[in-house]
Parts: sequence; structure tokens; C-alpha cells
Amino acid sequence: LRAQEIASHSTDINIHDRTGNCSLITVEAILNQDAPDILFIDSIYLMKGEERRRSDWERVKELSNGLKQMAMKYRRPIVVTSQVNRAGEEAIQAGRLPGLDHLSYSDAVGQDVDHAFVITGNEKTRHYKAKRLSTIKLRGASEKDIAVKWDPTTNFIEYLDEYKNLRSPDAEVQQIMDMQQNPPGGPFNVTAA
Repeated sequence: LRAQEIASHSTDINIHDRTGNCSLITVEAILNQDAPDILFIDSIYLMKGEERRRSDWERVKELSNGLKQMAMKYRRPIVVTSQVNRAGEEAIQAGRLPGLDHLSYSDAVGQDVDHAFVITGNEKTRHYKAKRLSTIKLRGASEKDIAVKWDPTTNFIEYLDEYKNLRSPDAEVQQIMDMQQNPPGGPFNVTAA
């Protein structure tokens, strides 16, 4: 629903809502028909594979490999979302980042992708109305951990800072209180000439 609302304000965004009916054939048809600059699929585990009798692991592996081949054939980035498995959820709850082995249904996704990001939130990011965006695989570049804030009304993405440099909400409140009690430059003085 939110995606439909955003698309209604933009002529550059096309939404094909085919949840549960999206297959590699559907994706290729969209790439041919719309020729998008970038294609987003939410989510790979909801897509249909060729055979319904296959296990989820085999189906996701087939889809991941097919999407990789299409991205190379059409020379277009394809961004696919996936959930983390239970071990990944446990890592997040413990304050650790999940890895490629924590992707649901198949580690083939982690092998096929050129870039993998994890989006998480916690007390610190909620204070800034942001999310933590961490790279867990970045082919040909160094990994980075940043905080981003997206305004869906303007489509503006603000990169706040490296995540590790964000102050916790308590630290920011304390800094404001310290400044109120001890203003920079000491007490305010007025000099008349």
C-alpha cells in the first residue's frame, strides 16, 4: 500500500503488484516491457519457482541464480529483499549483525549477490528516525556501517553518519543539559561603551 502511494506521486516509479505470482518469466517480461533503470523485488522467497514440488531451499536457489543471470543479461541492477532466519534474528537481538549464512531459505542468495545489506533498527536509530544500513558483502569495495533516513514524500535519502559515530539518545540529552548549565564562553556579559 505504501509503495502504491509513493508511486502515485511519481511518474518514474511503476508498481507491478504480483505477490505470489511473480516468477522469473514475469521479471523478464517487466525488464523487456518497462526497461527500468533498477528493479526491486519484495521478496525472493515469495516468488514462484518452476516446480511447486521443490523444497523452498531449491526454489530460492533457482530464483537467485535466474535473477543474477537476468541482471547480467539486461545490464540492470535487480534489488531483492529477503528475511533472515532464526539464527539471524537471534544475532540481531544480541546486538550483532547477521551474516550471509543467516539469509532465509538458501545460502545461494549470498553467493549470487554482488552486494548484500542488512537493515536494522534499535534505540539509537529510532531517536534519529533512521535505520542502520550495514554491508555484509560488497564485491570490489570496503564494507561500511552507516545510518540512513529516507523521506518518502520527497524520495530524499539522508546519510546521517557512520553508524558507530551516532550518539545514543541519552548522550545527546546529556550534551544539551551540559550546554544549558555551562554555556560556551562562560556566563553572558554585556559591556557598555
